[in-house]
Amino acid sequence: MKPEGGMTDRICYVFRLILHLYMLCMTVYLIIVTIVMYYIRVRQSYPGESTWLAKKISALPYGAIFFEEGEYFDCAICLEGIWKGQSVCRLTCNQEDRHVFHADCLRSQVANHNNQYCVLCHQPILVSEPPVPEVTEE
Repeated sequence: MKPEGGMTDRICYVFRLILHLYMLCMTVYLIIVTIVMYYIRVRQSYPGESTWLAKKISALPYGAIFFEEGEYFDCAICLEGIWKGQSVCRLTCNQEDRHVFHADCLRSQVANHNNQYCVLCHQPILVSEPPVPEVTEE
């Protein structure tokens, strides 16, 4: 048994102090990132304007909590989640990535804002007219 105020108590006190400071810093960090993501989601003047910032945030520690591109994660145009059952478009911009967006977001980006480039990799989006059904005469 060690008497009170021994070396073990000092080590525990220092460890507890470091742990509390770490938790305080993590809490402040997560609150700031949450506020930034909320701000860029609300303040986009055109679809996909803040995608570059969301990609930077996703590369930070715990950044994938706030934005992660891909199917069943987040749409990079509106920065909102893609949920099961929603209509999505998959672009094959390059060989290794398949970028996934809400179908309505991608239509809006191309039609209303005349932006025909992928907001993630800046490759051209190939836009084609839907096929016209053939009418057979009988």
